[in-house]
Amino acid sequence: MIIHASICDYEHIPIPVPHIGRATKAALEFAENEGFETITFGPMGVAENVKLVEAAQWMTKVLKAFPYESLEEVYLVDKDDLMINAWRAHIM
Repeated sequence: MIIHASICDYEHIPIPVPHIGRATKAALEFAENEGFETITFGPMGVAENVKLVEAAQWMTKVLKAFPYESLEEVYLVDKDDLMINAWRAHIM
């Protein structure tokens, strides 16, 4: 199943960076409610106006604070080493 976590209501409008955290949390909550054991995230918001570091900060902040129950594995996936390194810097 693919969960599309919408960050912005309109195209070409700057994304408020906190929306990345809210979208991450909403996807986690949906996955928990459905009893998922695994979820995978790609980068959120970086195709628009958000810097990789800001996206990584908001995503990892939520991922670390979330009260996991059924979810056992969370994967962060991208082919861009800059995004991967930004996640690593904030998840550790």
